[in-house]
This record gives sequence, C-alpha cells and structure tokens, in this order.
Amino acid sequence: MFSIICAALGGLQVWAATRRRSDEFFILRSAGQSSLLAFEFAGSPAKLRSLVATGGDKGRDAVLRSLDIDYLVTAGYVFVTLGFGGILTAVSQPSLGRKEIVFGLVAAAMGIIENVALRQAATAYPNGGGTAPLVTLAAVVKFVMLLLAAGTVLLWPLRTLLN
Repeated sequence: MFSIICAALGGLQVWAATRRRSDEFFILRSAGQSSLLAFEFAGSPAKLRSLVATGGDKGRDAVLRSLDIDYLVTAGYVFVTLGFGGILTAVSQPSLGRKEIVFGLVAAAMGIIENVALRQAATAYPNGGGTAPLVTLAAVVKFVMLLLAAGTVLLWPLRTLLN
C-alpha cells in the first residue's frame, strides 16, 4: 500500500511541478529564450552562453526559477520510481523492482548535477557556460534512465505473462 501511495504522490508532484514550470516557460519565451531543454542540450560553452544571454536579466531569473522547480520534478520522479519499484517487488518481480529504483535514483542524481551546472552558468554570466558538456551529458543520462524506468514498468505485464 505504501508503494502505491508513494507512486501516486510522486506522480502528483511531477504533474504539479511541471504545471508551475510551464508558467516559467512563458516567461522564458517572452524574454526571447527557448525552453529549459535547449539549455540542457546546448552542448558547447559558447551555445550555452548565447542562450543565457538571449533573455537578459529577466530570462536568467526565469531560468533560475525553472531550475528551482526542476528539483521538485526530480523529487517527484524519485517517489514514482520508488513506488513502482516497491509495487514490482510486491508482485514477485524483485529484479524489475530493483532496476526501477536504480534507474530512478541515477536519473535523479544526473538531474541534480545538471541543475547545479546550469545554475552555475546562469549566475556566472557572462563568464559561465563552461559546464555545458557536463550539463548535456547529465541530461542524456537522465533521460535514458527515465526511459529505462518507464520501460521497466511497461515490461512488467509482459514478464508476468511469460512466467
């Protein structure tokens, strides 16, 4: 029961935080900037500096608020993966449950690394941006881990049918 509550509350947290981040997205857009994904996948210091410069002070403030909100999203998907990991373990799929939890925790760690590095770039403007390769690498690993976590949950019914 705890796992179900954990997954549900985590899903609610992700939903609520992404709704708030969508408000910041409109501020970013009005400041002439792209979404946070553009920052995450900038790849090079010059491109990241360019993105940070585009919106001026208003845009940098919106980026920093978006990063603060992103910590709530990260907490939400940790709860979701812990909840589904517990559910998978409870239904006699402990190996899938462990994988689900590991994928979620690695994704969260990469999300935190990515946010810290992006914050450094935004606050150190115009000299920031050197963390762009780290940000992009962390973002790629984070999204791969989240896809694997989703795949693990989707694999559960198939694995159950085959056993």
